[in-house]
Amino acid sequence: MSTSRVVLCILALATIAPAAWATNPAYAKRTRVGQPRGATTMARSDVGRSGLTPDPLPRALAVRRELRVTGGITTGMLSDAEGRLVIATLDPELVQLARDGKQLWSASTGKSPAVVQPVLASDGTRVVLNAENQLFGFGSSGKRRFLLQLPAGYSPSADLLPMPDGSVIVALSTRLLRVSADGRLLDTARTHSKVVALLGKDRDVLALTNAGDLLRWRSPHPPRRIAGLGGPPTGGVVRGRHLLTIVGGSRLLDIDLPTLTQHVRWSLQASSALASPVALPDGNTLTWTSDGLLLRHDRAGAEAMRVSLEPGTTTPSPVSNSPVLADASGRFAFARAGLGLGIVDPDGSLHFVEGASCEAPVSLIAVGNGGYALGCRSGVLWLLEGKAP
Repeated sequence: MSTSRVVLCILALATIAPAAWATNPAYAKRTRVGQPRGATTMARSDVGRSGLTPDPLPRALAVRRELRVTGGITTGMLSDAEGRLVIATLDPELVQLARDGKQLWSASTGKSPAVVQPVLASDGTRVVLNAENQLFGFGSSGKRRFLLQLPAGYSPSADLLPMPDGSVIVALSTRLLRVSADGRLLDTARTHSKVVALLGKDRDVLALTNAGDLLRWRSPHPPRRIAGLGGPPTGGVVRGRHLLTIVGGSRLLDIDLPTLTQHVRWSLQASSALASPVALPDGNTLTWTSDGLLLRHDRAGAEAMRVSLEPGTTTPSPVSNSPVLADASGRFAFARAGLGLGIVDPDGSLHFVEGASCEAPVSLIAVGNGGYALGCRSGVLWLLEGKAP
């Protein structure tokens, strides 16, 4: 065959192949991409783990309804675009409630409960991982879409990360896995130390390890170490071109991702941070500490506000879990064991929500359209709404 005929054949195939692939399921399957739709679709609100609510927090909240979820609440809650609540229970089940609290369905998640907060994939699939490394996917109607057994012998070590390409990233100690929204294993990778936090930045997965490494994973290439942190990290948040993480429990490390230059913004002297900070749009950060303080630092690292979350006491109660929310203005909501639900205004004033309390708070989320939910390990669920202060 002459060279000219070969070129013509290649051009013809290039012309017809895309149309064939688009219509023939044997070649391709349509996948919805983009950010999941809903007020709370993953841990800490978004792939950057900003911790910010999509809408402003009200100055005051009121209890709309108290419910009880059978089996207790284990790892957290989600809210989709219709305001439906998705809850992982200790039974173990995944339960979906309507916005008014009516149970719509429940589905088994195997023989063990969820170990990390469920997430919504781009197409709305509810994805949950149990203690036996079984990854489940459910549709909005409760029908199971997939059950994928992930490698045994590796404990889940970070919250699931739904990516804009429709996939979900799973961290099992020193293994990273990329799974499609229909339960196909797309890629796996190994790391030298345990992954403790997963974040997304554009098409990249950023992984923080307990050895103090920052890794960049751009599947199908292997993860690459791009920075050392100088110690074990506590969470992380991506804001613009910056990654912020607490190192050694007391130092906020600021890494400029394009240049990988880094500096310590601030250090705590007599306490430790309980989680990665909330990064506000103005460059300020909000951090809550083991001794019951909420701290606000400006972009330069200077302390701009200090509020006691337990006014009137010099011995704050132990905190095993303190779910929080914040909005772009710096208004901050928190739930602490035995103390109830509090709100700190941007000026530092503190007030509590009457009637809503938990012995062991698990999850505080935005539901959308001015609604919020506080879930307790006991199964008590408070539905809340804004009110005039």
